[in-house]
Amino acid sequence: MERQDIQKQYTEFCQACGRTQFAVEREKKKLLSRRRQLRESAAQALDSRIAAVQQQARQRCSALVQQLQGQLAGSGGTEQPILQAAEYLRVGTLHFRQLSQDAAAPFLLPFLGHGNLLLAAPEEDLFPALRSLIFSVLDQTAPGQIRVCVYNPELKNTFSCFSELEQYTMLATPEHFSGELETLSREIVATDGLLKGRYASLLELRTKAQQAVGQLRLYVVAGRDWLKNESLRKQLLRAAENGVRAGCAFLFAVDPGHLRDAAALLPKAQVISRQSGGSWIPGSYPTLEMTFTPWEAREADAFLADYTARSEKTSVVTIPFDSIEDTRNCWTGSTAEGIDCSLGKVGLETVTLRLGDKNTQLHNVLITGAPGKGKSNLLEVMIHSMCCRYSPRELELYLLDFKDGLTFKPYSYSPQRSWLPHARVLGLESARDFGVAALAHIEAERQNRALRMNSVEASSLVAYRAKRPEDPMPRIVILIDEYQKLVEVADDLGRRAAELIENIVRQGRACGIHMVLASQTVAHGAALMGREDQIYPAFPVRIALQNTLQESYATFVQGNDAAARLRVRGEAVINVNYGALDSNRKFSVAYADPDAMLALRKSWCSRPDAENHIPMVFSKNDEFHLSDAVRDIRSWRSNVLQGGAPPMLVCGQIISVSRKVAAVRMSSDAGRNVAILGSGDGEKKAADALPPNYAVGLIENMAISLALQHPQGDARFVLINGLEPGVARHNGLEQWLHTMERFGLPVEEVEPRQAPAFFVQMAAELKQPPTGEACYILALGMDRCPGMADAVGDDPFNVVTGASALQDLLKNGPPRGVHLIAWWSNVAMYREHIGFNGDGYIDTKILLRLDDATSKDVLGPFVSWNGAAHRALLHDATDLQADLTLIPMSPCTMRDTGKLEAVVWE
Repeated sequence: MERQDIQKQYTEFCQACGRTQFAVEREKKKLLSRRRQLRESAAQALDSRIAAVQQQARQRCSALVQQLQGQLAGSGGTEQPILQAAEYLRVGTLHFRQLSQDAAAPFLLPFLGHGNLLLAAPEEDLFPALRSLIFSVLDQTAPGQIRVCVYNPELKNTFSCFSELEQYTMLATPEHFSGELETLSREIVATDGLLKGRYASLLELRTKAQQAVGQLRLYVVAGRDWLKNESLRKQLLRAAENGVRAGCAFLFAVDPGHLRDAAALLPKAQVISRQSGGSWIPGSYPTLEMTFTPWEAREADAFLADYTARSEKTSVVTIPFDSIEDTRNCWTGSTAEGIDCSLGKVGLETVTLRLGDKNTQLHNVLITGAPGKGKSNLLEVMIHSMCCRYSPRELELYLLDFKDGLTFKPYSYSPQRSWLPHARVLGLESARDFGVAALAHIEAERQNRALRMNSVEASSLVAYRAKRPEDPMPRIVILIDEYQKLVEVADDLGRRAAELIENIVRQGRACGIHMVLASQTVAHGAALMGREDQIYPAFPVRIALQNTLQESYATFVQGNDAAARLRVRGEAVINVNYGALDSNRKFSVAYADPDAMLALRKSWCSRPDAENHIPMVFSKNDEFHLSDAVRDIRSWRSNVLQGGAPPMLVCGQIISVSRKVAAVRMSSDAGRNVAILGSGDGEKKAADALPPNYAVGLIENMAISLALQHPQGDARFVLINGLEPGVARHNGLEQWLHTMERFGLPVEEVEPRQAPAFFVQMAAELKQPPTGEACYILALGMDRCPGMADAVGDDPFNVVTGASALQDLLKNGPPRGVHLIAWWSNVAMYREHIGFNGDGYIDTKILLRLDDATSKDVLGPFVSWNGAAHRALLHDATDLQADLTLIPMSPCTMRDTGKLEAVVWE
């Protein structure tokens, strides 16, 4: 081949190779571009898919959390706030490592009532996590419902912020912690008695009963010495396993080196551990990590302050009264064998107390509770429960309130017919003297019942009613609220009250008489000195609402702090074994709704015989008016007209259950004169008004009562008026004068400065032949009569003074029908006027407001009298065997005199 051909072919070959290489490069670039495009497309598709999966995961997590929260919220139905508990504890936030931080969910652990928690981390991370968990438990549990106990042998200051909580305890030694676990063991046994095998845990029972039954507890074990202390370890593991059903949860904390040992001992505990990378891992899920809820110092302080405030205001779930009593079928029971009453509930079980049972021998009840903790409500529940079951023929109540009287006031008579027909006596704002009078009445009834029972050879009320079924002999319950006020002073009243209480509680049980003493504090008043050991052992039933530790010990026994551990208003502890430590029973008191109780009483008062069972009501501010004694005056007036009996002088109303009128004879016997001594001022009824003067009221009404017993008009009334014009006007003196005139016996008036001459004149008239007309000299304010020691007349050989003439009248007047009824506010002036031995010619003395020393000076060393504003002490040397405490008569009013004038006097 020629060279040219070869050259040509080579050129063509090179060109073909160039074109081929270019084509290859071009295709290569196309392939690379296509591959890059495919990779980018695949990457975008993968990113899109990952984003979609993440979104689906977030939505699914969110939906599951919402579903779980809805289930948790709905698990208790319409749950009461007090029932809120960290049954499923939100400890923080859960993250998924393969997902973005947005895909997070609340981390909830089964806790109270379900299990315990084991935390493992280095010390610098461990204790802040423990602090956060305690805050979370408190935040998710109703205030006052959980008790926190921290075992802190290393004395870390992490938990110091919780020391202000009332239900917080920190223990630092194994011995103290062991003692706490021993107490917990007893509580677990008691809780098992509530569960009765029907409920898996205390939380389930609380939800079912809708009551805050029992005490929730959180135990934080912040030391690891229990791992080596065999005795403590066994005790702790036993409590941790069995405490779950009793509403207890244990939070164990260890370092990572002891995690395996602790986890082996606590196989059922939830585990959260801190990994070397700094993440908290729940359980054995390495794909998950969590963060605890942060609690900054300021936020924590605000929360604890709010938590404490809410704890003080927490009340139990309302238990309607008709859930413990059948209010539709009342008065069907018999008290022959005893008295039953329902007080509240423990879970679904009604707490019922039986008094008077011959087997249990529970007869008397002691109730205590701090102010505002529900004592009044408990008393109302007890009273209405008894009255629901038994008719007034089966049960009589004596209710005395030494507080404000508001609890029992609705039980008194009212036009809307809502009184308590079982109440024989109501003492509203009772005075001590009436309390003693009521106790004396009960003691007299006890003695009377004992005689009746002896007559048929019956040793008990049960036996008597079996032999005399026609005589129901109702059981009697005397309930005294704030009874300590009766015995706080060791005077005659206090000592008598203590004596009567002792007699009734020790001997009344056989006669069907029971006593309920209620107070904020167990009384150890001066009047009880030497009697506590006889009185309180007669009270086997002790009921305590929340109170101080000291009062808890006083109510029960030393060491029984059950009342101090109550945290919610309306919770109580009943103990029917004299307060023994192993006999406490915590319960929730039912609610005596005022409207519901009013409706109940109205239904009872609508019964045919309700009018025969209207309670006698007594208040310390009660007044006595002469119109209240019309029946007695009628009787005396009849005796005067028909039998020639002497007139009777009304002095007041006796402090007694019977409310008898006190009166003395105004006969012609020597000494039948009356001296009223002391300040007559009562208590003001208005800030800008004068107080009533009971000395004026006594003399005004004494005169009217005497005038009504002289229907023939054969009496003369003379008034020495030493009153200031304002006092006379305020106390109805003008009204009284008009009344006396309308009764046909006008009153002669003598000025105080003329009193000496008047007494001299009256003394001279005594020497004249009798006229057959009685004369009553009434003196208001003898202290204001001047010149009683000055001579009257000009005869130097027969010096007569007003005082000597008065003494002559006192001695010789009564046999001639002349009687003195006089008031001295100053005892020294009284002594000066009546002279030496003048007391012997004044049989009747009425003491008003005098101090004890002056009272003893008048009536002798054995009298104790301090003169209350609404009281008088009546002494009569011939008509009375003992002095009487009275409600003195109030000054005349137009209403009083109108009532007297409206009476048809025969």
